Amino acid sequence: MTTRTLSRTTLAEICEYTEVDADGITDSYGPEHRSTEGGECFGVILPREAVNRFLIALGATLTEAAMIRDTEPPVEQAFELAEIVRTDALGGHQMIVYFPGWQLC
Repeated sequence: MTTRTLSRTTLAEICEYTEVDADGITDSYGPEHRSTEGGECFGVILPREAVNRFLIALGATLTEAAMIRDTEPPVEQAFELAEIVRTDALGGHQMIVYFPGWQLC
């Protein structure tokens, strides 16, 4: 699996937009937790009720950025993340949404 990257600033902006605490961003969710397919990846800890809103905002942001850059088909990166996204329940009302093969830069 090729490692892909996402800007930490972009991810923090998505968290702010969706009212998710950016302190929940981690770049070290790894094999000791769940199957991250060979290595550490980034994830976001958030309330269960915010998962769908967060993923929609992530996809919209990536699509908009690709359209501005005109570097790849606009929704390609969003589709890629949608295919590999994983979630784990952390107890209570918290979940982690993580993306195997993706790192923050």
